[in-house]
Amino acid sequence: MQRILEDVAREEGHIVLDLRELEFIDEPGVCQLFSFIDQLSQRGIRVELINAQDKVLSKFLVVGLRLWLDEQIFNKVG
Repeated sequence: MQRILEDVAREEGHIVLDLRELEFIDEPGVCQLFSFIDQLSQRGIRVELINAQDKVLSKFLVVGLRLWLDEQIFNKVG
């Protein structure tokens, strides 16, 4: 799937991922998706996630908050 999305991104410069059908994602899956989005963003490709169900969105928020807190703590601790 990643290879297909990369091919589309090269052609379009923008990807919209409709997550309507995604009923579950675990933390490693969220981290992998965040990493992939970050890689594309660094190449100037915008990724938009739409229609995430509440339980999927809450997992994104929990993982995102944890990653942000880890970054804040490690930046201050050194």
